[in-house]
Amino acid sequence: MSVYSGFATRMQETTYLKFVEKLLSLMSGEILILRGAVTLEESQVHRDKKIVKAFKAMRAMEKQKYMEPHFSTAFEGLARYLYHHLVMNRTNGIESGIRHCGDFCVRVQSELR
Repeated sequence: MSVYSGFATRMQETTYLKFVEKLLSLMSGEILILRGAVTLEESQVHRDKKIVKAFKAMRAMEKQKYMEPHFSTAFEGLARYLYHHLVMNRTNGIESGIRHCGDFCVRVQSELR
């Protein structure tokens, strides 16, 4: 029986909650950028990759989670959109940095399909 938000250990719960915090922080930053409150410090592609990576990690951890909530469901639509945007950029060669995505993109692609 689990008492750690559906995880078997406290460490798993803490790691999962850190991913939730990371996604909320990234989304807060995106809103501030859209509102013009802050300037861009890194490329959009780099920020998109961070969001997709955190989503994928949360989704993987949720396979070991026995109880709800599964917070990745709130980000699934956004993660799918950003992933497909990253793939399109890679296919079209728009952003050279996306080429380094390699194995990560393949793993995310199988997760998001």
